[in-house]
Amino acid sequence: MGTKDDAFNELEKVIDEFKLAPTTVGREIAGDPGFMARLADPTVDIRTKTLDRVWRFILEKRGQLELDLD
Repeated sequence: MGTKDDAFNELEKVIDEFKLAPTTVGREIAGDPGFMARLADPTVDIRTKTLDRVWRFILEKRGQLELDLD
């Protein structure tokens, strides 16, 4: 769907839009409260599967995901 930077930028918008705590988002997506810091770090690689989970989270929060992809 997009690059790591795209995912981070869009996820920040969702955090602001829904007034979410970054640590809560990190726990929901990756089980890691420090996930947002890792996602923001350009030296840290993120697996494609994890990026997919980020985009799924974004789409679910915005009510744009109707298919269960699990």
